[in-house]
Amino acid sequence: MRIKIGKIGGKEYVVTSDELNIILNVKKKRGEESKNPGEEYLVPDAYFSSLTDCIQYLVEAAVRASTASSLTKLAEDIAEIKKTIKEKLKGL
Repeated sequence: MRIKIGKIGGKEYVVTSDELNIILNVKKKRGEESKNPGEEYLVPDAYFSSLTDCIQYLVEAAVRASTASSLTKLAEDIAEIKKTIKEKLKGL
């Protein structure tokens, strides 16, 4: 499995899996002085036993990164990230 989630709180997330874990990765680019400048690669950010836990982590990351100044705005931010995640997971 490889699902591009997109940016949340300044980090671009990609969900992958192995036979035991759901892995939440952050997409990075190699620096200009590396052997392959500009090349994208994934760095594991967190490991989960279920997709539900991974989704909850992403929602919490969105809450922490939110610049909302009211509960109404925070609720809108949470609804938007849930909508984005649902669209990305469609068909699984």
